[in-house]
This record gives sequence, C-alpha cells and structure tokens, in this order.
Amino acid sequence: MSVRSSDRSGQISVLLALLFFLMLGISLLIFGGMREYGKTALIEAFFDHAGEEVLTQYDCALYDRYHVFMLDPREEEYIPGDGKKAVEDCFASGGFFRGIDTEITLDSRKTATDDNGKALLDQIRRWETCRGIKKIPDMVNELLKNTEKKTVEGALRDVEAEPPRDDPAGEEGTDHVETEEEKKVKRTWKEWKQVLGDVLNSGILLYVVDDRSKLSSLRLPSTKDLPSKEIGRHDLTFSLDGLSLTGLGQLKELVSKGLTYDKDSSLLTSDAFLIPYLFDHFTHYRKGDAKRSHRLSYEMEYLLGGKTGDKANLKYVADQMFLLRFLVNYGYAVTDPEIRGEAEAMGLILTGILGFPEGAEAAAMLLIASLCYGESLLEVRALFSGKEVAPVKTKANWNLTFSNAAAKLGSRAEIIKPDKGINYEGYLTGLLIIRSGSRKLLYRMMDVMQGNVSLDEPGFLMKNAISSFTWTGEFTWDPFIRRIMAFGLGFADRYTMKVRRTVIYN
Repeated sequence: MSVRSSDRSGQISVLLALLFFLMLGISLLIFGGMREYGKTALIEAFFDHAGEEVLTQYDCALYDRYHVFMLDPREEEYIPGDGKKAVEDCFASGGFFRGIDTEITLDSRKTATDDNGKALLDQIRRWETCRGIKKIPDMVNELLKNTEKKTVEGALRDVEAEPPRDDPAGEEGTDHVETEEEKKVKRTWKEWKQVLGDVLNSGILLYVVDDRSKLSSLRLPSTKDLPSKEIGRHDLTFSLDGLSLTGLGQLKELVSKGLTYDKDSSLLTSDAFLIPYLFDHFTHYRKGDAKRSHRLSYEMEYLLGGKTGDKANLKYVADQMFLLRFLVNYGYAVTDPEIRGEAEAMGLILTGILGFPEGAEAAAMLLIASLCYGESLLEVRALFSGKEVAPVKTKANWNLTFSNAAAKLGSRAEIIKPDKGINYEGYLTGLLIIRSGSRKLLYRMMDVMQGNVSLDEPGFLMKNAISSFTWTGEFTWDPFIRRIMAFGLGFADRYTMKVRRTVIYN
C-alpha cells in the first residue's frame, strides 16, 4: 500500500513545528539564563557600589583634622538600612529589575582599636606615601649616636663610688686652718649648691620656661573611654625632686632607667613615617593651632608622657630632654682634662678640710655631675626658648666653669650658639623614637583624635569608629521563564542570591 504525499507533508509539518518549538525553548532558555546571569552580575556590582556609598559617610571631623576615613561609631545601626536604600536606588529603573526583594544584614565590623590599630596605621601610611614621606633628619641620628648605651654605662661606672658622707660646705675641720684658696673653693661650692638647690625646689620645668603664667592648664576631661586605657601605661619615668647633692644614688638611678628602650618595639623598626605625620597634625609647646579648638595644647608631649594635664606632660618632656643632655654633657666632661682637673683639685680641698682625703675622687665625680646638671639646665632652657643645642659637646660650646656656674645659672644666661644644632622639635623626634613603641604611640594618638573630634561631635569614641565591616545581601526575584510547560522544564521556586562582602577603605 503506498503512502500518499499529503500524509508525508503532514508528518514533515509536525516535525518542523516540533523543531521550531524545541529551538524556541532552547533560545528562551539561553536568553533567560543570560538575562539572569547579567542580573546577578549587576546586583553584585550594585552591592559593591552600596558599600562604597556607605563608606563615603565617614566622620568628616575626623577626616578634616587627621585625614582618616572611618565611619561615625554611632552610625552602625544605620549601615544595613543605608546599604539597602543604596541598592534599591540602583533598581529604581524597574523593568529589568522589577520584583527584586532585598534584605541586607551587618555580619561584623572592625574598629580603629582592633588589630592593634592596624587600620589607622595603614591609612596614615598611605596618606604619608601620597604626600611623599619625609626622611627623619640626619641630626636626630646624630643625637641618638651621642646618647647611646656606652655613654650610659660610662656614667654609671663613674658614679658607683659613694661621695663624702658629710656636706663639705657645712662643717670645718677642728684643727685645720683654712687657706685663702680653700676658703674660695668652699665659698664657690656653697654658692653653687645653693643655686642648684633652688632649681631642685622649683623643678626643671619652671626653670626652663620664660613665662610660667602662659603655660597651658588644659586637662583631659575624662580618661574613662580613652583608647590607651586598653594597653595601660608603662613609662620609664624618673624624678629629680630631692636629688641629693652629697649623694649620687638618685642620679645613678636616673641614668640607669633613663635611656633604656626596646629596639624591637621602637619607631626605628618600620613606622618612622609617623614622625612627619605627627608634626603636621599635632600641636606641641613650640607649635600651637589658633584656628581649631583642642582638648590639650601640648599634644605631642601627651604622646610621650601620657598624663591627663598639659603641665604634667610638659614637665615629663623637660625632664627627658634634660636627661638626654645630661648624658651627652657627662660623657664629655669626664674626658675633658681641664674640667676633670679642676674638679679633682676642688674635691681634694673640700675633703681635706674634713680630714677625709680618701673621698676626693668621689667628691670630684659629684662636682662634675653637678656641673653637667647646670650645663644641661641651660641647654634645656635654650630648647624651650626656640634655640638650638649642639648635639656633640666640645670645649668650644661648653658653657659653665666652676667659677662662673652659679652666676650663669642664677641669671639664666644664654648658651654659646652652636655651628650646627638641634632644636626643640628635633629632640621631640628623638624622644618619640627612643620612648615610643608604635602601639603605645598609636593609641595615644587616638586619645588626642577622640578628644578633639568630640569637641565638634559630643560622644565620639575612637574605640567604636568603624574602619571596615562585613555584610550580607540576600536578593530574591522571579526568573524570566517561570515554567516551560511543553518541555517539562519547571522553575517553580524564586531565585535567591546571597552576596557577602568585606568593605574597607582602599
């Protein structure tokens, strides 16, 4: 039986129709898949954009003062809502993005004090890199070279011996008739001791400043929420109050504690870029800022001293500068034959009056130390007055002798102007390098930042200032082809897409 041509054409038509629908279904699947893939890619881009937009809401006062990008710590609860609004604003065109349900949750966040302040340090590093990091002045290296460990060890070795047990200026020998030379030496020592005693009673700071009434009396209002409270304070401090001029025990303790530092944690390791940043953004005794209000006037001194009041921090810095100068001066004086010879002659006379000649060497060391004490006071006063001090002592720039010391120190005489010297800022730099491990310095920097920003924004806390955060966005929508009945391919459920991102300033 033969098949009619009309039957064949009908079968062909059905086959072609099936092929057409198959191709149409495949095309729709490909088109729908590409459409959904494009939508997911755009949603991810919108989510990233939303994170950047939230970050643009950084605390303006913090950036304006310190060029630090961090979210206001009180804005944490608004982050998910602000992010959702930013994403949905991108969907506002409708059509392609119609029917997308958005939910954003904040998973975690890091603050300025997390990871030992790493985020803050990184931002400062990037800022200084963009500006071109300044090199630490060569004069600071010279300063450190001349206050190195061997100078300390030499000073300690020289003051080991006990000085005379009695005050050579307070008693006379019972059977000894004083010569004119002995009377002169005794009178010189008595005057010199009186001047030094007056300085000790008033303190180094009050001696080195010109106008005591102009010293700042500002204090931090509260230390409860200071970031530095998290690490505590372990300063190596010393006290000159009550230093005995007939006993060098306290001076020995001062020298032994004064210049010890941990090289592994000091700024000499890797974070020296902080030095130019500090001088650009923080005030100190020689540099004020009349354009802005401040919690403390002596901010860099606070970084070193960590005290709550300006005067206490300035006193700490004055004592530390005195120590640096004392070590340099003592290292030179004990090797100068003229100074040493005069001290030994005076020591022999003073101890001879008491009939205790075996104490002459100890008395000579005391006299040299007291002369270096006076020399250092004049030099620290010069630093506080804005003048420079020679980092290396020579006969040409030595100021005092035993005969003129009392008069010069009493009149606060000017020091000999050095050919090349270091000023107050240079010594601050040296102290920051010697005294400040990066973490301690960074947290005290945050204390100052917090205090100043809170003047404009009460309640601001650096320990909550957000440096980065991680959040998750969940997006749900109907697919382009919900169900293709002819081929049994179904998409009964809605698409759900989750995106998780960590947002950080770059």
